[in-house]
Amino acid sequence: AETLDGQDSTDFAGTSDLAAKANAADVYTKTEIDAKLSGSISISGAAFRARSASTTATIGSGGELFMATGTDDRFYAPVVLPHGATITGMYTTLWDNEATDYLRLELQRVAYVSGYSTLATINSTTSVGADTAYSTTSIVNGTIDTENYTYVLSVYDPVGIWASIGTDLRFQGARIDYTM
Repeated sequence: AETLDGQDSTDFAGTSDLAAKANAADVYTKTEIDAKLSGSISISGAAFRARSASTTATIGSGGELFMATGTDDRFYAPVVLPHGATITGMYTTLWDNEATDYLRLELQRVAYVSGYSTLATINSTTSVGADTAYSTTSIVNGTIDTENYTYVLSVYDPVGIWASIGTDLRFQGARIDYTM
């Protein structure tokens, strides 16, 4: 019998078919790897809370948010993304049937010590009068740093008082896409 490094050839066994299949299962295409390293979160309008205790909201049958009473019209929802992720886009659906007022959605990064900055903004277009999709890929400081910051979405009427508009301004929800 032949020898290899002092071992008889009968001491060696070839790779089993099962082991070869297991190794092949660990091979991914670039598209599959990108999919595993990408993700998104979605937040319904129903998840948002008013900044002021005197402000109330109504939630429609589809989960959309519209302001009911009050003058402080900002609503917030927490955003939880993995540390080190990079935000690639923000998407929302808004109903705007108002001639001058509109809704603004902001993704904000809040420092644990103090202060915040806006990472992305979407404004609705006035007088569309239908659920309309909006998006942005313009993200500032888009790498998530959970060691130093928390993240929130804010939706509000930057022109007037949302409560006076009634159901002509409605916020459906938002989605944030990210990669690792």
